[in-house]
Amino acid sequence: MLLRFKKRYLALLLSMAVIAAASYPVGRMMRAAAGDDSPTFAIVMYHQIASSKSKLGKFTLSDSQLEADLIYLKEHGYETITMAQLIDYTKGAGGLPEKPVMLTFDDGYESFYGYVYPLLQKYNMRAVLSVVGEFVDRYTQKPDHNLRYSCLNWDQVREMRESGLVEIQNHTYDMHSTGKTGRQGCAIKKGESETAYKQAFLEDVGKMQEKLKTELGAPADTFTYPFGALCKQSTSLIKELGFQAALTCREEPVTAAPYGDWMYRLGRYNRPSGKTSEAFFRKVLP
Repeated sequence: MLLRFKKRYLALLLSMAVIAAASYPVGRMMRAAAGDDSPTFAIVMYHQIASSKSKLGKFTLSDSQLEADLIYLKEHGYETITMAQLIDYTKGAGGLPEKPVMLTFDDGYESFYGYVYPLLQKYNMRAVLSVVGEFVDRYTQKPDHNLRYSCLNWDQVREMRESGLVEIQNHTYDMHSTGKTGRQGCAIKKGESETAYKQAFLEDVGKMQEKLKTELGAPADTFTYPFGALCKQSTSLIKELGFQAALTCREEPVTAAPYGDWMYRLGRYNRPSGKTSEAFFRKVLP
């Protein structure tokens, strides 16, 4: 009798566990899988993608190497996340996979549409794309489809965003330059007053937020610094515009602690040509 009672009791416990697991919210399961400690992961930074070997370099990767990167991540159990997911997680509103990784692409080259987007569809992976508004406007008004140098147009940006695989972020409207006006990216210029800098920054980055709202229905939640050039004044201006986070070019891992000012200086690892997927990811992935 006692033996039969124990067996029936154990069976009851097992069935209760199965029911609880089935009803457990997915986000909480993802968070539990990440463990009690704040997960540490890598944000990878890509720029131009090319099919010609002669174009490869520090900021240009081949389409075949990019595909090898995606295959490596898939085979090693990594799951791509977006900035929205990270922001939600740090605010206690969502979960992260056990092995997260973020793939970011800067500037808005049309090579993203030609090479990256099809690969994201093929492997069901996500990416964060930070676009420069003036670039997209220019190639929308005067189409020139050449994957060696052309930039995206708004129809392409809209299509990719609606797919759910590509998250669009703000890379300024027209502050993506290296000193042609005495300014490095969107950092304050030497000798520029804080009042003048604030006006220039808010006008440009704010214009891009309005552009994204008009074209895509919503502004960006993350600001991506051109060339990683930031200054002590920029964080407060980003907050004033409503951004929840910012991407820099500092090569360091990210630890997803509770939300705070650290979200405005997220580091990223640049992905250069000349390294295999294994050699690169073994160095940057936790």
